[in-house]
Amino acid sequence: MRQLRSMSLLLPLVLAAPAAAEDLWWQQVPDIYAGEIWSGDAMHPGQTQFTQTDDGRLVGSYSFLEDNGQRQRGTLDHCEPTGLRRLTCRWHDGYGSGLVKLQFSQGLDRFKGGWLQSGMAVRPWRGERIPRS
Repeated sequence: MRQLRSMSLLLPLVLAAPAAAEDLWWQQVPDIYAGEIWSGDAMHPGQTQFTQTDDGRLVGSYSFLEDNGQRQRGTLDHCEPTGLRRLTCRWHDGYGSGLVKLQFSQGLDRFKGGWLQSGMAVRPWRGERIPRS
């Protein structure tokens, strides 16, 4: 009887474990993603990198190659999960700032979404995790 009682106390903890892991999915995002970012009137090759700070926040940086061959660089901050595999961050670069909203794949190996700035339509932003060799 004592063993049965112990098992009944552990069962809710075991069942809650997957939900807790899903709540922290964003901790598996830090890495470098190659992809494309819309700028001007076209998609441009780019990279997005996410890192986790010592205090647990998710931040990032990005760059993309413009038509004139110059590399535009920017930062991501205030990254917050807004649903299952959904992430919203603030972007900042030489053109201004705004929001980027990303939806990650089930395996967290790619994302697609878009950036927006006040008064503008959403522009595409996508990336795929760069495989480690």
